[in-house]
Amino acid sequence: MRYDPSHITRVIPHRPPFLLIDAVESVEFGRRGVGVSTLDASCGLFSELRTGELVLPRSLLIEAMAQTAAFVAAGGSVFGEAGLSEPSAPPAVGYLVRVSNVTFERDVYAGDTVHYVVEMAKHFGDLYKFTGTAEVDGVEIARGELTFSVPRDPSG
Repeated sequence: MRYDPSHITRVIPHRPPFLLIDAVESVEFGRRGVGVSTLDASCGLFSELRTGELVLPRSLLIEAMAQTAAFVAAGGSVFGEAGLSEPSAPPAVGYLVRVSNVTFERDVYAGDTVHYVVEMAKHFGDLYKFTGTAEVDGVEIARGELTFSVPRDPSG
């Protein structure tokens, strides 16, 4: 099942313009997923280079990977493991606690479509560690490890 922004915003608290993924194309809740975004020059997130090209700040690639990973980690509690279309529980709030081993191969330019492929590496209690890559046209442009917490009871 493909999840669009109306589904994604039921799971993570981000809203436009800081919701950086347009959709989650495939997901195995609690295991892996693929988010996607097509970055239009009008989105206001780009910096202009001296050459006039618009480039996405690299930190936003990591943020988009983190948003995809948070959806994969917490989406099962909202939509059910089978991926139901109606939520069965309130959304979870996650906190990005660590970014490590990040490498960038090239920049992302206006008009690029980026796929964020994330896979859970470890899970312990409320902590989740994911590995992630960002790809444009099937070519890896960035990779890194993301650790975040999704408390089961945010008030506690």
